[in-house]
Amino acid sequence: SIIELTFVGRSGVVREGSRVAELGAGYGRLAYVYAEACPLTYCIFDIPPTLAVAQWYLTEVLGPERVVPYAPDGDFGAVEPRLKPGVVAFFTPDQMEMFPDGWFDCTQTISTLPEMPRPQAMHYLDLLSAKSGRAVFFKQWKELRNNADNSELAEPDYALPQPWHLAARRVDPVQ
Repeated sequence: SIIELTFVGRSGVVREGSRVAELGAGYGRLAYVYAEACPLTYCIFDIPPTLAVAQWYLTEVLGPERVVPYAPDGDFGAVEPRLKPGVVAFFTPDQMEMFPDGWFDCTQTISTLPEMPRPQAMHYLDLLSAKSGRAVFFKQWKELRNNADNSELAEPDYALPQPWHLAARRVDPVQ
C-alpha cells in the first residue's frame, strides 16, 4: 500500500484536500494508508460483502468520526456535504455514476478489472476516466484470463479515452 501511495503521490495529485476514489478496495488497506498520510476525502466503491468488511475495518482503525457509512441513497446532493477531508466514505460501484464528472482528483483500481466480464470492465474504465479530473491510477495484471466469464484482459485493454495519456508506467517492484 505504501509503494502504491508513493507511486501515485509522485503525480502531485494526492495532497491535503484531494478527493480520491477507489474501485474494489478489498478490506481497505490502501484507504488506510491514504487516510493516515494526508487529510483527504477517500471514497470506496465495492460490492457486498467486501464493502461491509472495509467499512468495519476502517471504522475500527480510523474511528467512527472519520467514516461516512454506506447508505443506499443515490442522491449526490444529500451525501456531498459529508465528504470532507479526513473521511473515508463507502458506496456500491453503481453509486459512482451519481458523482459529477471530474469530481475526484484521482480515481484508481488495483487488480480488479480482469475479475469482471469484459463489457463491465470497459464500463468501469470509462467511468473512472470520466469521474477523475486529474489522474487515473491502475495496477492490473499484464494479462489475465477469466475462465468463469470466458474473457481475457491484457495491458492494451486498459487504455483510457482522450484526453487521457500515459504519464508513467512501471512493473510492480514486489509482485
